[in-house]
Amino acid sequence: MTRRTMRHVVLGLLWLGCGLGPASGAELDAAEPLDLTTAVGLALAQHPLAAGASADVAAADASRRQSTARLLPQIGLRESWARSDDPVFAFGALLEQGRFTEADFDVAKLNDPAALDHFRTKIALEQPIFSLPAWYDRSAAGAVSDAATAAETAVREGLALRVVESYVGLLLARDAVAVAEEAERAAAGDLRRARALVSAGTTLEADSLQADVHHRGTLQALETARGDARIAELALASLVGGGDVVGPLTSLPPSLDERARRQLGAGELEAALARRADLMALRHQREAAEAGASGARAALWPSIGLVASEQWDREQFGVDGEASYAVGVALDWNFLAGGGDLARVDAADAASAGARARLEARERQARLEIGTRDAQLATASGRAATAVGAASLANEAKRVIERRYEQGLATWTELVSAESAHSNARLGELTARYEVWLAWARREQALGRLQDSLVQVATIAADGRKEEP
Repeated sequence: MTRRTMRHVVLGLLWLGCGLGPASGAELDAAEPLDLTTAVGLALAQHPLAAGASADVAAADASRRQSTARLLPQIGLRESWARSDDPVFAFGALLEQGRFTEADFDVAKLNDPAALDHFRTKIALEQPIFSLPAWYDRSAAGAVSDAATAAETAVREGLALRVVESYVGLLLARDAVAVAEEAERAAAGDLRRARALVSAGTTLEADSLQADVHHRGTLQALETARGDARIAELALASLVGGGDVVGPLTSLPPSLDERARRQLGAGELEAALARRADLMALRHQREAAEAGASGARAALWPSIGLVASEQWDREQFGVDGEASYAVGVALDWNFLAGGGDLARVDAADAASAGARARLEARERQARLEIGTRDAQLATASGRAATAVGAASLANEAKRVIERRYEQGLATWTELVSAESAHSNARLGELTARYEVWLAWARREQALGRLQDSLVQVATIAADGRKEEP
């Protein structure tokens, strides 16, 4: 793998992992080593994406409680005042205030009463008895709330994957800097050696010039690697809330435990489909749409409710008034709505069909994604094993060519080629090893269990370190 290819890999990881913006309220200590599980925990606790998903859950839960309230008693208090000389108003106000007398039957007073003040205090109770739309609305709101909870889990899984990608990207970028520094030191040594040989008259001036050009090329590569590492640091800091500085990272094990890398077994695909949070969210959305369709049909039926009230009417505010009450049952049935109610049924049925179709499409996509990620993990594991062997061979070839060059049996071109091959092989080995981690993380996220798997892998790694002498 060339340096340019490796750089593209690093920058690609950062693009995938950088998220949508920096988190707030960061408490990352740049002086302390940061391990992968801690980085994921910081992002889940502080990143705006996680906070936004939690807010969506709170909003959906509030809507669910609001829908439940439609089925419960509604009690209200109203205080009103009116003043008028309208004959009907004056006649009714006198009756309600308990001040109507025989003299008020006078025709002149009935037709041209004096203006009256009327204060009323009223407490009213409404209790639904039969309201199918309210029950279906409650079911739909509950499903929407469950969908928001599942969607929050999906957001957290996706955020965890972004952290893994950025964390691995920074590890790879910093290792690439170390490889570039080693290549620069080797090139500087070759330049000194070439100049000494020219001075001794045992080689041509052209070899010294080529060595100088090669050394300058390694300096350029080193600056590029350092720039990429800085970009990688910024990307991870934006996720974990560390400002713009990330201290030392805890190295990942050279290879994943075999238990983590194993291929999926029988039945694991279906279990993953049942577990994945994004699919759960779509299932709940389908339930909400189906409840909405049932509610649209239920709206074609009448609603029955109990109403009751107690009121006090008086001429002046703050004094005892004439009390009265009312109790009754109300039936509401809007059986002719110009076809609007039937249109609502059709719209709700279409929305329900759309929700079912989206769920089916996402399940198909999830099956493909899981199978692809599982195959990619197997491929990455195979490439890593090959890359380790290639790096070992390149190191041996470099050692042999260096010895032959010192003996005058190899050309300068062969020496530079061997050193470049060695650097590229080391970069290829590092990239291949980290790609195994990335392929594993992406598969676990596709299976809907990345957060749990990170904890398990950390536990396995810790147990392995305890067993080391």
